[in-house]
Amino acid sequence: MTFDSSRGQKEDLARKAEKISRLQELIQEYPAEAQLIMSAIEDGLTLGPIQVMDRAVASASGLSWAQ
Repeated sequence: MTFDSSRGQKEDLARKAEKISRLQELIQEYPAEAQLIMSAIEDGLTLGPIQVMDRAVASASGLSWAQ
């Protein structure tokens, strides 16, 4: 049995396109958060697991909310 590299490449490309489409949907759904993440990355932040808090929880914890 031989491997059809063009078929594998097409499947890989389809998976990547699906991920990019999902990312685009998330950015459209959460534009302010996406902008904050991109700014942090440009400032040299490396992202690991992210914990998300709403403003009320952050304020109650004494954390400031970036504007």
